[in-house]
Amino acid sequence: MNFHSMRIVIFTLGLAFIGAQESDPLECGSPLWKEEDGVIRIEAENIDFGAVDPKWTQETDGDRVYIEYDKNNNTKNTYKLNQVGKLCYPIQFEQVGYYRFQFLVRNGPNGKYNDAFVKVEGLPWKVVPEDEEIEDNEDMQTLEGYQKVSQQMKPGQFNWQTRTIDYDPHSLYIQTEEAPFKAEICLAGRSTKFAVDKMVFYFVSDMDEEDATDEDADETFACEDGELDTDSEDSETDPEDSETNPEDPDTDSEDPDTDSEDPDTDSGTAAPTFAPFVRPQCDDPLWKEEDGVIMIEAENFDFTARDPRWTLERDNGTVFIEYDKDNATAEVYDLNDVGKLCYPIRFEQLGYYRFQFRVRNHDITEHNDAWVVVRNKLYWKFVREGQQIEGNPRIKEFEGYLKVYSNQMKKKFTWQTRTVDFTAHSLYIYNYEAPFDTKVCLAGRSTKFAVDKLMFFHVASVDELEAQTRPETYGCWEPLPPTIVAPTYSPTTISPTTTAPTTNAPITIAPTIAPTIAPTIAPTEAQKKRRRKKN
Repeated sequence: MNFHSMRIVIFTLGLAFIGAQESDPLECGSPLWKEEDGVIRIEAENIDFGAVDPKWTQETDGDRVYIEYDKNNNTKNTYKLNQVGKLCYPIQFEQVGYYRFQFLVRNGPNGKYNDAFVKVEGLPWKVVPEDEEIEDNEDMQTLEGYQKVSQQMKPGQFNWQTRTIDYDPHSLYIQTEEAPFKAEICLAGRSTKFAVDKMVFYFVSDMDEEDATDEDADETFACEDGELDTDSEDSETDPEDSETNPEDPDTDSEDPDTDSEDPDTDSGTAAPTFAPFVRPQCDDPLWKEEDGVIMIEAENFDFTARDPRWTLERDNGTVFIEYDKDNATAEVYDLNDVGKLCYPIRFEQLGYYRFQFRVRNHDITEHNDAWVVVRNKLYWKFVREGQQIEGNPRIKEFEGYLKVYSNQMKKKFTWQTRTVDFTAHSLYIYNYEAPFDTKVCLAGRSTKFAVDKLMFFHVASVDELEAQTRPETYGCWEPLPPTIVAPTYSPTTISPTTTAPTTNAPITIAPTIAPTIAPTIAPTEAQKKRRRKKN
């Protein structure tokens, strides 16, 4: 069923929960599920899920409309996070404090097929043992990124049981520290045949669980006139609509003088007074791929010789570099006015690599970006955030420096890595020859923007979260062994010489974080009472 046919089915069924809405989420240019009376309620099917991951399909059961993952796969299959697309729903919290998360879901046959990946973009999970209160709980744990969230109730029936952590079930919460606060709740398939109907957050100080999970309550959806207000960047240009970013038509130029590896071309301040890592003393350093990952500690480079605005900093054990630290203005630098930190790297495999950096914003929408490029004709490939790169027909291509940003949380380090203003895209390169030597270059753009690490990981062989935990892959340069060359054709989804759109100016990304724990809630007393009433 195509997208338009799906819409017709929804309306012809006369679904009250959609008909009652003032706006249709699928027609909204800027969707937002906003807290009302202490609750955010989301109908999972009210997003363009098929465009993000076609393994999600819309299904019906009487008056119920829901989405199901990989419905026709009869094996008990589970997917890794880097194999699936992410459905991200923009949400807005209106209060400061704890919110509980629950979803209305159905297991597949035999009680298996019972989980999905879930995270809140911009907020860590707070989890406590099932049926315990969150307030002042000494057993509360903090989990970053995607978690495996499951239910283990009777198969074939929808229920609100929502658990994480295998064999030791915990309930999931988030905590807001400012209000209103905009974020995204992201859902990704893990088990086949797992069905999702609704998702809710409710403010635990005000709202009773039974009222919050009322299946007949209205979805709290509204359209906004503008885009989701988490990214107030300089340009609204979308590469799908235009091949030119008007922000700076000359920013793709690569000035050989400013990019020179010779420290004499840009005299700087003295070298750092402390070195956080012991590393080989090399005339020709090289960050070489190890087990699918290239990991770079940004401070392990003579950065002040390239641009003295970079300074070495330390905070709670993290050593990093920060750009123009003492400049309190929201100034941004043109690419031609800054030095470039170019780290020599070596890819060992053919195929797609994802780029991420671990960074800290000074603010959400300002002081939150830098220029980044990969040399030697390794063009950037980017796709909408949450979508897979493999087999994606909407891959965009760009050669040169891109504005790469994070707008997840201010003054906290994160792996969120985005390009393209207002329509966040994730960044990749495709390596056609292995092994292959090149450089990844970092240049300052926003003041007070801090960089800890830069990383590439081979998407076909390494999980995102695992990659983020790897140590630095630093060594001394050595001659290249014999190379393997990819076929002369490009990946099936893009051909750099024929179909890939290119632009002449930097465009502008966020990373996702995979689960740090393999999580998977007995029913609460309120749930037990409701089931007894229904029976």
